[in-house]
Amino acid sequence: MFDRFRAWYARNAATPSIPDGFAFPCLPTADGRAFEHGVELRNDEVTPMAFVLNVLQEEAGLAHREAAVAVALCHQTGGAIVPLPSQRQAIDAAAQIATRAAREGWPLRCRAVSAVGFDESASP
Repeated sequence: MFDRFRAWYARNAATPSIPDGFAFPCLPTADGRAFEHGVELRNDEVTPMAFVLNVLQEEAGLAHREAAVAVALCHQTGGAIVPLPSQRQAIDAAAQIATRAAREGWPLRCRAVSAVGFDESASP
C-alpha cells in the first residue's frame, strides 16, 4: 500500500489537493469530540522530523507528546491531520507553519482543513 501511495505522491506532488475520497489519518481530538478543524501535514523527503516537531509545538500549540505522534504518523503514512479547537486556530497555525518552513528553506506542505466547511470571513 505504501509503495502505491509513494508512487502516486511522486506523480502528484505538485497538485494542491488530495483526490476525493483520500484522507490522511487524524490524531484524536483532545476532548474526544468528532474532528471539525485542523492542520493537514504532508510528508516529504527533505524536511527534518525535528523541524516538524518543533513547529507543531511552537506554531500549533501541541504538547511534545502529541507533536511526536503527529510527526511519526505523518512520516509513516505520508501525511497526518492535527485537530485544533477552532477554524481560526487551524488557519493561523497552517499559515504560520508554512511561513516558517518557507523562511527556513524547507518544502514542508500543510494546509488548514475542516470537516464542516470553511467560513470565508475567517480566512486571513
